[in-house]
Amino acid sequence: MLIQASAIKAGMVIAIKRKVKYDDIVLVLAKKGFAEVEYTFLDYQDSYGGALVGSIKGTEKVMVITGEKRNAVIKSIKDDVFKNYFDLERLIDMIRLIEDMERK
Repeated sequence: MLIQASAIKAGMVIAIKRKVKYDDIVLVLAKKGFAEVEYTFLDYQDSYGGALVGSIKGTEKVMVITGEKRNAVIKSIKDDVFKNYFDLERLIDMIRLIEDMERK
């Protein structure tokens, strides 16, 4: 289903047409504005990098992804985010260890 970018809401999985060959498929986390829409998102192709911020004209059309494809996108993003969480946890522990070693 095509909608205007000004109508996107948090929790939607959308595909944004870009000038390159592929669409950007993202999970919208937050949105601000109507004429110029700023949105925070997790990228399906690179969700390991964390939440990003993008902007798009409110009049541009975006494709809303629903059903099984939406569920697959969210599962993939969730897997990447949890993988990143454990990596970050290990890095934090390593930084704390280094700090403790410097104190002694």
